[in-house]
Amino acid sequence: MDVTTILAAAIAGMSGVAAGYLGMRQQTQTMRAQLNDERNRDATKRKEMLQDRRAQTYGGLLNVERGLRLLLASGKSLSYADYAKWWHDYGELTSLVVITGTSVVSDQAETLERLYGQLEADRMSVASDSLGKAITRAFQRHEPEIERARAHLIELMRADVAPDDHDGRLGAGRLEISKTDGSSSTKTHIDTPEIAVDSTAKYISLDRLRQVVAAVQEQVNRDFGPAWGIGASLAVCDDLSQITPGAWRLTVADEIGAPGTASFHSNLGPTPYTMVVATEGWELSFSHECLEMLANPFFEVFREGPSPKRGLGRVKFSVQVCDPCPSLEHGYQIHGVTVSDFVLPNFYDPSRAIGNRYDQSGVIAQPFEIAQGGYLTWYDRRHLWQLQRFGEHPKFADLGKYEGIEAAIGALRDPRIAFYSPPQQ
Repeated sequence: MDVTTILAAAIAGMSGVAAGYLGMRQQTQTMRAQLNDERNRDATKRKEMLQDRRAQTYGGLLNVERGLRLLLASGKSLSYADYAKWWHDYGELTSLVVITGTSVVSDQAETLERLYGQLEADRMSVASDSLGKAITRAFQRHEPEIERARAHLIELMRADVAPDDHDGRLGAGRLEISKTDGSSSTKTHIDTPEIAVDSTAKYISLDRLRQVVAAVQEQVNRDFGPAWGIGASLAVCDDLSQITPGAWRLTVADEIGAPGTASFHSNLGPTPYTMVVATEGWELSFSHECLEMLANPFFEVFREGPSPKRGLGRVKFSVQVCDPCPSLEHGYQIHGVTVSDFVLPNFYDPSRAIGNRYDQSGVIAQPFEIAQGGYLTWYDRRHLWQLQRFGEHPKFADLGKYEGIEAAIGALRDPRIAFYSPPQQ
């Protein structure tokens, strides 16, 4: 065997070794990439789980914190046992937020707890034969500081659990709202915008406003939120500087710039707002518009169904949850405040099933039916229509011709075209 042959064999052997090495190296790199991908997926999943747990903890703290204000505004007598339980639950959840939350959320949660500690110290220094009165007086003294601290805490929580919510629609983040039906308790994750409530009305006291806000807050928590998967955190703001940027607005006023209109809701860019006239029965209008603003803040929510008017085929119903049953006689009482009836999601489902409920008070018997004093609005790709039941017989009203859904949505935002004015009782 000559030298050339030997060299050729050696080179071939080296090439085989090199090829095997490169193959093994490529395989190793592929395995490493797969392992890294798995680690990243696991890390992302763990991060999402931790973020979801923090969201639940944050929501729990906000619900408990709000509980004391609801108790005070309800006018019910407050026992020392109830107050002690509130403090226990609030302290326990604050500690959990401090342990599990981000550093800025933890610091702000402790700040809010210190303010409640000052409230408690003031409560003990107030001479009163009623625990509720003593706490109310102390709370009124510290309310501006507490509301500012709470609003900032919600903002920090939102930045942690919903950092991509730039337009403010999410508000306070996801809260966990409990609903009890008989012996079973269910919990629903609900998006909860922050709603700042204020009044410029001459004859509506701050105490009455707080009482109405507490009643509507309970309506949202107990009835509306679990039914529709929508919540809200309402707070009275007697100082407009307290209002958090991006918060939704609900204002009660003697004049709202829409003659003949008892109330309406609309939006300025990404911020929904409601206006209510401070006339007799304003509490019902307050509840009505608050629920409708929550269900359809930008008037972009529609449900398809058969047209009530023959010959129009399938149409798009604007989801206005109180319009079909708006009258005082259909409302119900919460803490002495009459709140509005509202339709349930089954209302927009044309399949009528035995046992279905279509509104909270039980006055509507089938889908797309309207109670006395109610009305229903839809778009048929050319016109906006309403079915109105203000008199003995229902009638159809043509609200105008609008080319395209965007034009129809713009019309719905105009209180001159679609508004709520309770029929005379």
